Amino acid sequence: MVRIENVAAGSPLVITAADPNAPPTIRRMVVTGSSDIVIDRLSFAPASGEGSLLDVTRSARIEVRRARFTGSGDLALDRRHRGLSAEQVDGLKIIDSRFDSVERAVVLTRSRRTEMAHNDFRRLGAGAVDIFASEDVEVVANRFGGFRADGARVGSFIRAFTRGAGASTRNVRIADNVMIQDTDTITDGVIFTNEDKLPYQSLEISNNVIVIAGPHGITVDQGTGVKVERNVVIETEAAIFNGTMRMLRVTGGTLAGNLATAYGLVESRDIARTMNLTVPRMDRRARKAYLARILNGLEGKGDGRIQARIGVTEAHRTSGPRA
Repeated sequence: MVRIENVAAGSPLVITAADPNAPPTIRRMVVTGSSDIVIDRLSFAPASGEGSLLDVTRSARIEVRRARFTGSGDLALDRRHRGLSAEQVDGLKIIDSRFDSVERAVVLTRSRRTEMAHNDFRRLGAGAVDIFASEDVEVVANRFGGFRADGARVGSFIRAFTRGAGASTRNVRIADNVMIQDTDTITDGVIFTNEDKLPYQSLEISNNVIVIAGPHGITVDQGTGVKVERNVVIETEAAIFNGTMRMLRVTGGTLAGNLATAYGLVESRDIARTMNLTVPRMDRRARKAYLARILNGLEGKGDGRIQARIGVTEAHRTSGPRA
């Protein structure tokens, strides 16, 4: 185990491999009470026990870039490990990194000023990004590739929750991400749950492409100032649920320019609803063809998100009777 404690660098201290092309495998790293640390091009994989491969607590200005968090191949072992946990961290960047075959990728707790951008998440156990009692969070331009096939469990691409938080999560922006569930596991897209009825504040969920096998495409339970705009939510070929967008007990915000199977506003008010399109409920064969248009767009050149949206909206416009 690598341990970094009470290091206040003042200027960025870069921790990297002597040979970036052949980095050693780190079984666990703990960063505590430190600041201005850059973790660059390191490789993490689990050993025995449980916990996080990289655990950062009570620290500031931490950057993780071009890192690799990879499971061991032992499913029972990988289920006991998270990729990166951050608690009480002020200023965290996770950039250009890969998370593969761990239980949860990133768990953010009571932290401020976090940026997650251009990362790749795939073959996870139960979740990609968890957000708890945190503020000023950006999750932008990431690619989420799905979860391990496990019919007994429900996965979530991005989840926020409030149980025991004591403080509201606020100022969160989730934008320009591509989330594609590629197994039959029931999966939620972006879901803000609310066990303690503590309102979320100032959320933006925009320009995301979400392909799921679960009912919750985008759900926000209790909040103020919530924007859900220009998202595409489509079901996987084998899905048995409608892919929905829902605002529950939300005050003030927008639901605009989205494409989904169904929408719901429950006990919400002052929500501007404009230009939302509804995907027709389709049989399995039609849904497969519909998804192929998305995937072809994502694999093309240029901005995959825009291509996917063009493909989906064009498919919607031309479907059904023409007379």
